[in-house]
Amino acid sequence: MKSFSLARLAPIEGPQALSEAIRTVLFTPVGSRVGRRDFGSLLPELVDHPENAATTVLLYGATALALLRWLPQFRLARTSIEHLSPGQARLRVEGRDRTAPDPNALLAFAFPIRLPAGAGAAIPQPA
Repeated sequence: MKSFSLARLAPIEGPQALSEAIRTVLFTPVGSRVGRRDFGSLLPELVDHPENAATTVLLYGATALALLRWLPQFRLARTSIEHLSPGQARLRVEGRDRTAPDPNALLAFAFPIRLPAGAGAAIPQPA
């Protein structure tokens, strides 16, 4: 997969491009893109939910549905949430890139997220 990193203003490819694509899909609230209102995930809407088992299941579902819809080249194998401290968590996504030279290689990505009280969206933290 090839892409362009807006953070580095440089072309990227491979797992780095896939990681950035996953981050873009997951942390874009549905309805926030003009001309593509259905793009994104429901993950940012879960910011004010309590950190419990029910919210964890909702996070898994929001992640799986968004990646299935918007990144068909990525085959999701597993999603997990690690609660680090109140308001802090790490979303781990594992799967396979169907367009990679080795489409059976399992790739893992971790996205630190902050769930601040009163904010409107989950905010990805720098890796």
